[in-house]
Amino acid sequence: MEGPQSYLNRVLAKKVSRKAKGVVTLPTPVRAALEGARCMCREATDKGSRTLVSMPSLGHFIFEQTPDLSERIQRAWPELDAAQVARVERDIKGIALAAIARTKPPGPPRRSWAMDWDYSHSINTRDF
Repeated sequence: MEGPQSYLNRVLAKKVSRKAKGVVTLPTPVRAALEGARCMCREATDKGSRTLVSMPSLGHFIFEQTPDLSERIQRAWPELDAAQVARVERDIKGIALAAIARTKPPGPPRRSWAMDWDYSHSINTRDF
């Protein structure tokens, strides 16, 4: 039977090894800016959907029409390395795609039985 201290050391060693496997962490101001990001879907054009992203430190931009997003991230946070910039880009893409998914209806609209009523039929009732 192992003691509580050896179990604790084993668990902590696993946590340290997980962190060392290439997990990219972001500084607190960057995480706060990502949490404060807001998206608004605009009218789609023939090129596809348009998602307006409003984010502290990056300003407002249309996600699909911003090819220089990594440059904007580098200007806003020059202390980030390439892996962190790539993670911020992925997070912004996830936020924008989630906003697009929320605005699209899941399928054709449901029909109600009340709308299928045919008014041409007369209602037959019995006379008492």
